[in-house]
Amino acid sequence: MTENEKTKKVQVEISTEINQDGNVERHHFEENGQLVTINGNRYLRYVEHVTGQPDVPVTY
Repeated sequence: MTENEKTKKVQVEISTEINQDGNVERHHFEENGQLVTINGNRYLRYVEHVTGQPDVPVTY
């Protein structure tokens, strides 16, 4: 980690709802993640774990 990079462990909780063609799909995630500050910019990073699907790294 450089002087311009700081990391903090966080708990991520996200709910989504997708409405398309009369169908509703809902997802809820609770994951461990990191809040990373790089050169003054903040990024939220975590990995989505969905049963039966590959893990998906996410960065906001």
